[in-house]
Amino acid sequence: MPDPATCLRFGALTLLPAQRLATLAGEPLALGSRAFDLLLALAERRDRVVGKAELIELVWPGRVVEEANLYVHVAALRRLLGPQAICNLPGRGYRFTLVAEMAEVTEMAEAVAVASAAAAEPVVPAVTAVQVAPAAPHAPLYGREADLVQALRLAVPGGLLSITGAGGIGKSSLARHLMARLGAGLPDGAAWVDLAALASGAGLAAAVAQAAGVQLDGRGQAGAALLRAMAPLQMLLVLDNAEHLLAEVAGLASLLHQGAPGLALVVTSQAPLKLAGEQVFQLGPLPWPAGADAGVPDASARTASTASTAVDATTAATLDAALSHGAVRLLVERVRAADRHFRLDAQNLPAVVELCRRLDGLPLALELAAARVPALGLARVVAALDARFRLLSSGRRDAPARQLTLAAALGWSHALLGPAAACVFRRLGVFAGSFALEQAVAVVADDSLDEWAVVDALAELVDRALVAAVPAPENPAAPAAPGAGGAAVQAGDAAGALRYRLLETPRAFARERLAAAAEAADCQRRHALAMRQRFEQAAEAYFAGGQRIDALRCTLVPDLDDGRAAWAWAQAHDPDTAVALAADMARELDEASAQGAREVIEATQAAAAAPHCPAPLRLRWLLAAALAYGRTRPDVGAGHARQAAALADALGEPRALYRALGYLVCSPPGPALGAAERAEALARLRAIDDRGWPPILRAVRANAETFALYGDGQVEQAAHWLRQRIGLLDMAGCPDTRALVNLVVVELSLGQTDQALRTGLELERRLQGRGSPLTQFHAWRNLCAVWLARGDAAQARAVAQRGWPLAERFGLQPDWLDHLAHLCQLEDRPRCAARLLGLADALYAAHGRQRPDTEARAAEQARQCRQRLSPQAWQQALDDGARLAGDALAVAQVAGLAFARADVTGELQALPGP
Repeated sequence: MPDPATCLRFGALTLLPAQRLATLAGEPLALGSRAFDLLLALAERRDRVVGKAELIELVWPGRVVEEANLYVHVAALRRLLGPQAICNLPGRGYRFTLVAEMAEVTEMAEAVAVASAAAAEPVVPAVTAVQVAPAAPHAPLYGREADLVQALRLAVPGGLLSITGAGGIGKSSLARHLMARLGAGLPDGAAWVDLAALASGAGLAAAVAQAAGVQLDGRGQAGAALLRAMAPLQMLLVLDNAEHLLAEVAGLASLLHQGAPGLALVVTSQAPLKLAGEQVFQLGPLPWPAGADAGVPDASARTASTASTAVDATTAATLDAALSHGAVRLLVERVRAADRHFRLDAQNLPAVVELCRRLDGLPLALELAAARVPALGLARVVAALDARFRLLSSGRRDAPARQLTLAAALGWSHALLGPAAACVFRRLGVFAGSFALEQAVAVVADDSLDEWAVVDALAELVDRALVAAVPAPENPAAPAAPGAGGAAVQAGDAAGALRYRLLETPRAFARERLAAAAEAADCQRRHALAMRQRFEQAAEAYFAGGQRIDALRCTLVPDLDDGRAAWAWAQAHDPDTAVALAADMARELDEASAQGAREVIEATQAAAAAPHCPAPLRLRWLLAAALAYGRTRPDVGAGHARQAAALADALGEPRALYRALGYLVCSPPGPALGAAERAEALARLRAIDDRGWPPILRAVRANAETFALYGDGQVEQAAHWLRQRIGLLDMAGCPDTRALVNLVVVELSLGQTDQALRTGLELERRLQGRGSPLTQFHAWRNLCAVWLARGDAAQARAVAQRGWPLAERFGLQPDWLDHLAHLCQLEDRPRCAARLLGLADALYAAHGRQRPDTEARAAEQARQCRQRLSPQAWQQALDDGARLAGDALAVAQVAGLAFARADVTGELQALPGP
C-alpha cells in the first residue's frame, strides 16, 4: 500500500512522484519521462488552469520546444486516462479535472498545513491556484437580459450582491457579463476569484489578495490585513462558487462590505450569505413556451393552397415567439453549434419545447442535451430523459469538472448538504408535484427526524435552490362568507401559504438516492397514506358546508398529481387506500377529464367489492362511481347509485342516501331505470330533504327535480328548479357552469331567446380561464344556438369557430352539424346546409339516436332553405352529405362546408377550412 504522505490518488489513478510511477487500478502505466512530468505538473496544479508556456517550461525546462510536442503528450494521456481527465481551454491552457481523495495529500500539502496551524489565521502562499481573471463571456445571455439589467442596478460600490440559484443555472455566466460591463468603468478595475479551487477557507484572504493584485502586510489576521489593503480601492470583486465555503466567505464579505466603501462585491453561490445589507438575486430557470406559444398550427390537414400563406405566416410568428424564450434560444443555438444544418421548424418545435420543459429550463442540462441531439435526434433525446443522468453525461470539455455531467453538478450540490438535509432531500423525491409543509412532515419525519428537523432541513434546501418555494394557489372566486371555517383544509394550504416542489431533474436525482438508501418503499407507503388523508378530509369537507367549495377545490388542484401517484402505488400494495383515493379524487379528476375519473373507478372496482373492504369505504366508492358514470354510461351509473342507496340505508347514513337517490333520479329512463323506480326514488328524496342541510347538499334535490320535470315535459317547472340549483351552488361557492349550460337549453326550448342570451353570455364570462374544455365545448355550442335563434349569423359564426377546435379534439363534430347547417341557411348557402343535414341524418341513424330538442329545432330551421334549390339538387346534396358518414377524414373536415364564405358544389376534400 503506497504511503499516503508520498503519493497522490485520484480514484483508480495513483501517482508516486518519488518513484516516478503512475498506476491505474493497480497496474503500472507505460509513460515516458516527459509524459509523466506533464501528468505530475497538471495533477499538482489541478486547482487551476495551467498555461501552455508554463507547462512547456515545467516539462522541458530551458529548451525551445514546439507546442505540437505538448499536444501529442496531452492526447496520449487523455487516451490512457479518459477524455474527462484533462480539459483543454482554448487560448488558456489545460486543467487536470480528476478529483483527489481528501485523506491522501502530498508532503508539501502537509507541510503547509503544519505551518498554517501555527498562525492565528492561516495564509496560503501565492502559489494557491485560483482563477483570477476569467476570459470574456464566451456566450450570449439567452433569456437573461432582464436579469443582467437588474444585477447591474444592484452591483454598486459599497454594495453586496449575492447571485444565488441551483447548480448549472447560470450564476457564473451572469457574473461574467456583469464583470465585463462594470469592470472597465471603475478606477481599480475588477477581480475574479473562482472559489471552487479552494478546499477550505484557509487561503481565502490570500486568494482574494492575489486576484486583486494587493499585498498582505502580514500584521495580525489575514482578513484584517486584506481589509487594510482593499479599503482604498474602487473596484468590482467577484467571488464565484462560494457555496462550499459559506461561513468563511460570509465572514470575509462582512469585513469588506463594512470597511471598503468603494468595493462592489458580488458573490455567486447556491445559497445566500445571510448578512445585513446583502442583496439576494435568486436566478430562476430559463423560460420556455407554454400555452399558445408551445406549438404551431397543424397545416397538414389544410388542403387548399389559399390557406398556405396564412399558415406560413402563423407558423413563422409562432417560431419567433418560441425563440423569444431563453430556454429555446439556448437549446437551438447549442444544437446549431454542433450541427450547422439544424433549424427550428414546425415539426421539431414540440420536441424542443418538451425538452425545455422536462429539463426545467436549466441551462447546464440544456447544453448537455444539445450535445446529444446531433447523434440521437431530438425525439430520441426526449424519449431517453428518464435515464437523464446517463444521457446527459458529456458536455463542453472546458467546463468545470463539477459541470461535465448533470450527475456531477447535482452531486456537487448534494455533497454540501448536512446529513439531515440530505435525508430530507432524498425522501422528498417521492412527491410527484408540489406539496405543503404538513405533507412533507408526514412523509419525511420518523423516529430519527422530528418535525422541526424537517422544517430546518427544508429551509436549507430552499436556500440552496434544491427545493423551490412556490405560492399556494389563490382562489379566484369571492372570499368566504363570514363564519366560514377552514378546519378541514390543512393549514399549509391557507391563503398566502407556501408550497414546495422539486424540479424534475433534482427529483430524479433524489429518487436515485432514495433507492440507494433502501427507503423508497417506506416513503411511498407514508406518501400514499398522507394523500389518502388529504383527499378524505377534503371529501368530508365538501358536503359539510363549513367553507366555500371553490376555495376547497382550489387547494386540491396542486395535489392531484401526487394523488394519482399515490393511487398507482396503492393499487399494487394497499387496496383499501387505492379505493379511498379513487373515491375521494374522482370528483376532482372529473373536472380535468371524465376519463380520468372512470379510470381510477374501474381499476378499483374489484377491491371495492371485496369482502375485506369496509362498508363505509365501499359506500364512498359507489357514490363516486355513480357520479363518474352518470353522464357517459347512465346504465352503469344507475346500478352504482342503486347499490349506494341500499348500503346508505343499511348504514343509517341519510346524507349519503340523499345523494344516492339524487344520482338515481338523474339517470335517463330506459332498461336500467324504469319510470316507477325513478318516481319512488324522487319521493324518498323529497321525504328526507332537510332545509337545514348545507346548500351544496340541497342542490342534489334541485338537480333531481329539474331532471325529472324536464323529462316529463314540464319545462317551465324544470327551469324554476334549475335556477334554484344554480342559486344554491352559488351560495355554496360552487358555481356550476354545467347547470348554466343546461339552463340555456331550457330557455331556448321555452322560446325565451333574450333570457337565453343573457344566460349564455354570463356562462361565457364565467368560463374565461376556467371550466373544463368539455364544458366550454357545450357552452359555445349552446351560445351559438342562441345567436342562430336570434338570426345573428355573424355572432353565431364567431362562436362556432371558437367551439369547433374543441369538437375536433373530443371527436364531437356531429354534435355541431345541425347548428352549422342552420348557420349555412342564415348565410344563404343551401348546398352546404343540405350536405351537413345529410351527414347528420346518417350519423344519427347509424347510432340509433334521436336528435335532442335543440338540435331538432336547428335542423328544422336549416331545412327552410330547401326551396332555394330544385328538389333534385336538394336531394343530391343530402345524399352527398350522407356518403361522408363512412369517411372519418371527411367528417373531420366538415369545417370546410360550415365556414366557407360561399355555397359550394365541389368535393369536400377541396374545400378551405375556417
